[in-house]
Amino acid sequence: MKKTLITIFLLLVSNLTYAACEDLTPYGAPRALQETTTLCRKSYTVEYLEHCKTPLVVTQHLTSSNFGGTVPRTGSFRADPGVVSKATLKSYEGRKVAGYDIGHLAPAEDFRSDAQAMRESFLLTNTVPQNYSLNRGVWRELEERTRGLAVRQSDVYVITGTIYSADVPKFNDVCVPAKLFKVIIDVRNNQSIGYLIPNSGTVVGHKLKEFIKPISVIEKEAGINLLPNLPRDKESIKTLIGPDLL
Repeated sequence: MKKTLITIFLLLVSNLTYAACEDLTPYGAPRALQETTTLCRKSYTVEYLEHCKTPLVVTQHLTSSNFGGTVPRTGSFRADPGVVSKATLKSYEGRKVAGYDIGHLAPAEDFRSDAQAMRESFLLTNTVPQNYSLNRGVWRELEERTRGLAVRQSDVYVITGTIYSADVPKFNDVCVPAKLFKVIIDVRNNQSIGYLIPNSGTVVGHKLKEFIKPISVIEKEAGINLLPNLPRDKESIKTLIGPDLL
């Protein structure tokens, strides 16, 4: 009887976790050519590359309720106990000399209204070695503009991901992406915009609008179907760009 109860409990927890993942991926979980491990957090999901110790893609569903909270940004980066092959703080030793930040894919600032989500954003399965000029420049601007859209429209689906070169460089034991992308979908108005940005200091002096790309172009370069369950009547989202979305 005791074993039966434990089994039922585990099934219920598993189903609740799966349901939460579905809530964060309204157009289906991204499907990649590479093998990934799916991680479901309270406010974001990850398709994780075990061999790289980095995320391939992270998804979020943002509404105005995500913002306006007073949860302090007090988290500290830490290894994720939920994966076997994992980055640790040692993986990022020497990053300043090498020109990297520990870059969030799901930004901590998106979780000011939820302490658990804030803590989870500092798991190293949500981070990559990110060029510091990118992280502190146009990427920060992109994150701020995305939050602004979520506050205005209150129904925004965000997909943030990585693209690796054929000969993947590593920093210590962690893969370094060649490019990063972010796709923002305004669900209510059926509009989208995408950004594909080199993970290097070459971004300095460039404006954010120079990196705009349609979702279809980003999918082709990344080798990922970002919206596998997109309804047929919304397919224009992949090819058209909302001109004034951000």
